[in-house]
Amino acid sequence: MRHALLSPAVILGSLASSAARPEPLEAQPARLVKDLNPLGRFVALSAPAALGDRLLLAADDGASGSELWVLEGSPPAARPLAELRSGSQGSEPRDLTAVGALVFFTADDGVRGRELWRTDGTAGGTRLVKDIREGPEGSDPAHLAAMGGRLYFAADGGAEGRELWASDGTEGGTVLVKDIRPGAAGSDPAWLHAALGRLYFAADDGASGRELWASDGTPAGTALLEDVRAGPEGSDPRDLASAGGLLFFTADDGASGREVWRSTGRPGGAALFLDVLGGPASSDPSDLTALGETLFFAAGDAATGRELWAASAALDPGRLRGPLADILPGPQGSAPAHLTAAGSRVFFQAQDGVHGAELWVSDGTADGTRLFRDLREGPSGSSPSHILPLGEGLFFAAEDGVNGLQPWLSDGTPEGSARASAGPGVPTQSSSPRSLVELDGALYFGVFDGLWRSDGTPEGTVRLREIFFGGGAGGFTGFILPVDGRLLLGAQTPEEGYELWATDGTSEGTAMVKDILPGPKGSNPSEAVRLGRTLLFKADDGAWGQELWRSDGTAAGTALVKDILPGPGASAPVFLTELNGVVLFAADDGVRGKELWRSDGGELRTELVLDIRAGRDGSVPSALAAAGGLVFFSADDGARGAELWRTDGSPEGTRLVRDVLPGPRGSAPSSMAAAGGVLYFSADDGEHGTEIWRSDGTEEGTRLLKDVFPGPESSFPGLPAALGEAICFSADDGEHGAEPWWSDGTEGGTRLLVDIAPGPQGSFPESLLAAAGKLFFAASDGESGAELWIADGREGGTTLVQDINPGPQGSRPVPLAAVRDALYLAADDGAHGRELWALGLERRELRGDADGDGKLNVTDAVRILLCLFRSGGCLEGCAMDSDGSGDRSIRDALHLLSYLFLRGPSPGPCP
Repeated sequence: MRHALLSPAVILGSLASSAARPEPLEAQPARLVKDLNPLGRFVALSAPAALGDRLLLAADDGASGSELWVLEGSPPAARPLAELRSGSQGSEPRDLTAVGALVFFTADDGVRGRELWRTDGTAGGTRLVKDIREGPEGSDPAHLAAMGGRLYFAADGGAEGRELWASDGTEGGTVLVKDIRPGAAGSDPAWLHAALGRLYFAADDGASGRELWASDGTPAGTALLEDVRAGPEGSDPRDLASAGGLLFFTADDGASGREVWRSTGRPGGAALFLDVLGGPASSDPSDLTALGETLFFAAGDAATGRELWAASAALDPGRLRGPLADILPGPQGSAPAHLTAAGSRVFFQAQDGVHGAELWVSDGTADGTRLFRDLREGPSGSSPSHILPLGEGLFFAAEDGVNGLQPWLSDGTPEGSARASAGPGVPTQSSSPRSLVELDGALYFGVFDGLWRSDGTPEGTVRLREIFFGGGAGGFTGFILPVDGRLLLGAQTPEEGYELWATDGTSEGTAMVKDILPGPKGSNPSEAVRLGRTLLFKADDGAWGQELWRSDGTAAGTALVKDILPGPGASAPVFLTELNGVVLFAADDGVRGKELWRSDGGELRTELVLDIRAGRDGSVPSALAAAGGLVFFSADDGARGAELWRTDGSPEGTRLVRDVLPGPRGSAPSSMAAAGGVLYFSADDGEHGTEIWRSDGTEEGTRLLKDVFPGPESSFPGLPAALGEAICFSADDGEHGAEPWWSDGTEGGTRLLVDIAPGPQGSFPESLLAAAGKLFFAASDGESGAELWIADGREGGTTLVQDINPGPQGSRPVPLAAVRDALYLAADDGAHGRELWALGLERRELRGDADGDGKLNVTDAVRILLCLFRSGGCLEGCAMDSDGSGDRSIRDALHLLSYLFLRGPSPGPCP
């Protein structure tokens, strides 16, 4: 095909249709910008105990070791309560158990060994109960349980071995209940559980083996309850729980394997309740947890692996056919753990193969068993543990990938779950920089103790205001957004709580915008999105519940947009997403359930878009993502399950895109990202497992991009990030483990980018960020731990940037943002904790970049032509030599135009 030479005028007229090539940048060594917090760390180490409106727990600040702390206030903050052992080792409090107005725990003060302690929540009221076994060895109390105003526990007094003890909180009232097995061997009581007016536990009397015992707190009333397995071997009862007036436990009778048993609580009242596998094999049930009349537990069978089970206490065991929910299909199982009943639901840890070990919740039905919240995106998971019920809410400890193991509090809703870090003045391991933004050439970011500004140098990195950034009851890590020449952010002080703040870049110009909810509780602004010169966000003023607010950065311009759910109830707007001058979000007006709404910041123009699912249940729109002039989201219309929907903001423009998995189950679209005006997402069509899909907003244009893991198994694609018109995501093809994949939007162009960790274990890429024409992410090659990698999409173009923390632990880098010629990230080098790092990006000159702006476009071709016909103002060398021939000619302009319009050979960087 012949192409006529275009004149400079014609070329100039085509500027709007030209494409710019990404700047070729090469990464320089990363450097620590500044150690903002050289003091220590704050890490949650135990399950807490409630004492009034406070929580007591063990925590480590990095200086005093593990000691007793108190979590109080609103929003809650932690502070040390008592240092029982001087120095960095700490007394390591364990087994915190509330009994009336006291909390009992075990601790080692470094002199008397591990013994029983008590506290009334004050430093002066924290003291040793009794030195049961004098000397540095200690009696090592464990398995603490409350019954009838007394504490029961197992301890080793020395001569009588490990036996059952009781305490009323005084030294004289701390006594041995019964020496069940005379002699130093002891009966070793465990699994203590108070129910039906008695204390039940497992113990070994030396004759019947380890069996089920009961006690009323007296020596005469402490006796063997049931000899499930005759002989000295014993049935080894574990995981005691009570439901429906019955006692449940797991045991092995020697014939049925370890299965679930139940007892009336009286001698002779025990029987096998549920034999999951049948025969001598064990389903190994564990974590027995009662919720009303229902018993929840984890168990495994050959078909589904270890999953969540539930049974009525009055159930005919023969009617139970399988687990309550097959969270991770296949024989591997989701491995439920830490089951805890809170309110009307059970919370637990599980892993579905996509999100890693995360917090799940169940109401006892299959449909009501779901992921509660993904605290740490990607396959690593937050590994929630130490779960404690607090009414309908709960406490738990989790690792969000940034702050280490931290305490979290939840009101029972995902959006009402928040990290409860140490209060102002308490050191933490890391400053954990986050929410990096640029304003007038300077960097702004939040850390645990304030808002900071940086020019990229240590001396130019300064704190603007000592405020607590992140951790409000909205359940997020804080936000900073530029609005009309200033920055609006969420921040906390002990006096005002978590409120909306603003800064002009100076210390004196950093102040609270408006105290929406006066007092220490705070309005907890979150879900913030910029709309023109206004910020829209969710907040609670104490009168209207969590509703939609707006702010222009002034107190007068900060107001409630609309009380969507009239009165003190909360419509709880979430997933705020801007589209063509309006914000789309999900909210509940109390009548239709959670549905799709829109707002331009005015009350009258804040309205329901469409009632997708008639009735109170609502369609629950989630995962809103803008692509190609539309907003895509997941919703359930009540007939087809959670499927992919789209909207242009109007009722008539809101519709189902495609019923990917026909039937009520739904394909559960998630992990949405846009590239080149196309939406990419993960979904399960029931045939190929959870795989990567793409959509242009039409039914016919919504299709499976590639079955990465061929067959019904899932590759669990996640963490998609766009780089130009290409998309990168993490997936497991069943051979290489979770690795980075690359796609140009076609099936043939969807490929494994690189096998970073050879073999089936995978490198688990996470925190993908496209910046300066490159893709940055964290991954582990199996030797260096999670470190920073860079990719450009080409074969051989993926490399380790730097091993910031040498060794298997890795620096766990989280790329934040690219500003000018640097990438900023949070990383832990093993010495300074998680701090702010800068990665220099060296700009390389492009062949054909005739105007020197670092980009290739039509203006470069025009400049080449002009320079050929007249002299002056022309760059020399390869800036004019786009085809690399060594001379300047019209061929250079044609070569560049061919690349721009036809994607011919790339000019590339200068040698």
